[in-house]
Amino acid sequence: MSRLALKSLTRLKWNTINIFLSKILTFMSFYVIGVKLNSRIYGIKSIAFIIIGLTDKCTQFRIAKGIRPKEVTSEELDSLFWFNLLLGIIVAIIMTLIIYPISIYFNFLILFYLIALSSISYLFKPMNLVFNALLQKEAKYKEIEEGKVIKSVLTKLSLIFFINLNFNIYSFAFSHILGVAGLTLYLCYIFKKNKMWLPSLNLNFNQAQQFYHLDKLVYLRNILNYLIENVHAVVIGLVFGYESLGVYNFAKNLLRKIGNTISQTFKDISSFFFKEARKDKLAHSGQYYLTFTKVISLLIIPISIFVAFFADDLLHFFFKHKWDDAIIMIRIFSIILVFDVFAKGFIIPGLYAFDKSREVLIKEMFFVPLSLILLIITAFISAEAVALTYLIVVVLKTNSTQILLNRVCGITSKAYYGQILSTIIISAVSITGTLIAKTLIFDLNIIYLGMIFSLTYMIMLTFKEKRNFLLLKQLVVNKG
Repeated sequence: MSRLALKSLTRLKWNTINIFLSKILTFMSFYVIGVKLNSRIYGIKSIAFIIIGLTDKCTQFRIAKGIRPKEVTSEELDSLFWFNLLLGIIVAIIMTLIIYPISIYFNFLILFYLIALSSISYLFKPMNLVFNALLQKEAKYKEIEEGKVIKSVLTKLSLIFFINLNFNIYSFAFSHILGVAGLTLYLCYIFKKNKMWLPSLNLNFNQAQQFYHLDKLVYLRNILNYLIENVHAVVIGLVFGYESLGVYNFAKNLLRKIGNTISQTFKDISSFFFKEARKDKLAHSGQYYLTFTKVISLLIIPISIFVAFFADDLLHFFFKHKWDDAIIMIRIFSIILVFDVFAKGFIIPGLYAFDKSREVLIKEMFFVPLSLILLIITAFISAEAVALTYLIVVVLKTNSTQILLNRVCGITSKAYYGQILSTIIISAVSITGTLIAKTLIFDLNIIYLGMIFSLTYMIMLTFKEKRNFLLLKQLVVNKG
């Protein structure tokens, strides 16, 4: 096996460990949040980290591909390091100064304190960006993935720890800082252990600027998507209060954590498939395309349908009656979940593989005014109505990009939607059987309902979809 293949397998192993640990700890921390905190605290946290997230998006310039540690001088790397750190400090100061008058205006100083405290992380984020860029150029994938594991574990465990110590809303800021700082210390250790470059006091702005590369389309798309994704939450917080925002984001984040896990599972395989299909290296690429559609739908659609029908049972089982207000929101986001997984795990990787980023941006910009118009109308009705506008925009946007991908790959809409329709039918039969069981046996909790649904669903899959799983296995073998 080649050296590159070994490194790729090592990266895959640590990436799998990172995803596994991260998701377990994420759901543990989310459970603690649901039990210990209320919707108001979670709403305040949501606004603060939406602002921090937007700042991150605005400052995420890609360091140019020209970084080659064996060719770039130590002085140039020093300049890049300190310039990036200076940029992070300036961003933290500007963000803190901007949020102070906003907090005063809304008579809500706790928002200022939370953001100001969290902005300490900008002392570490720029340094981590440089370290990771250098590790990427040296193909040290194991170290990169180990760093992700360390950051994830520190962030989630410290969040659980601080919440249990009754730090309440400040638990999010402390855990955020510890996770980023812990990653920085680990990367410094790796660079010192391997006798790699470490920064010294040398700063030349001209030397630093040559390493920055701004892909305007990708940059604009990331910011645009972030704004569209979060503007609904901001409106809910300002119009209906932080309690409603906490309920909205609790439902959204719960379903997103499930969706991101599935999206990450398919994203790399999807990217590989579309790149190979573009080069005509894969025979029967149309069949593989439909297979991907089928397998993703077989995984995400039943989860979505189950959550939508049994949202009340799920919340009562894990949180008693504390989050009953989130039931409708969870049902809305369970539908959004399907479209998010298809977009992130299949459609966008495919369109990017075919160099269609410009077309994606144009389509997404088309939905900005529509989203704002619907948002203005529903902001006078209820928080649930605002969530429905988000659902409508996500469905329309995902469908439009899917049609574009179908056209690029030569797949008809009839063939594509035929794959999804059969999955919906199977899931509908399974959910019907589960609802009948719940009606006949009144004291079934969510665990037994899940087992009945899963058993019914798997029995139907055994007879209906075996061939598609064999095709997917063949594709994965070809990738290896």
